[in-house]
Amino acid sequence: MRYLKYVVLAITVLSVNGCAPNIGAGNYTAGTAQQVSQVSSGVIVSSSQVEVQGSEHNLIGTIAGAATGAVLGSTIGQGTGSTLAAIGGGVAGGYAGNRVEAAVTKQQATRYVIKLTNGSTVAVVQKDNPPIPVGTKVQVISGNPAQVVVDTSGS
Repeated sequence: MRYLKYVVLAITVLSVNGCAPNIGAGNYTAGTAQQVSQVSSGVIVSSSQVEVQGSEHNLIGTIAGAATGAVLGSTIGQGTGSTLAAIGGGVAGGYAGNRVEAAVTKQQATRYVIKLTNGSTVAVVQKDNPPIPVGTKVQVISGNPAQVVVDTSGS
């Protein structure tokens, strides 16, 4: 029982770490692979760094935090005191887990404003390291998610 709180804490940290979605241009999910997408050419006219909020509901962090808090709280006192500490620990842990997941899944990305060859202007947010420079010829791949890639076609 003495090491139980450390085991629960380790499981909590591992379950929340890795919840951030990968928002780079080279990432596809099984649902977006093998789909036809419209491709438009253009030039990046401006870019800026933006913050992408992570998980919308933070459910994993809330549940993991509540479980951890309840287990740790239950180790305090005996009888009714232990039960109340477990409840309080669960509530506090759930809140803390929610906030931890929100912080862990937050990412920095780049918002590109692109002037397309057809005259229209579009904006796409994605994570690039390093960001694509302003003035670069690019291709905008429409879809969910939309992507911006450097135009290597030479035309």
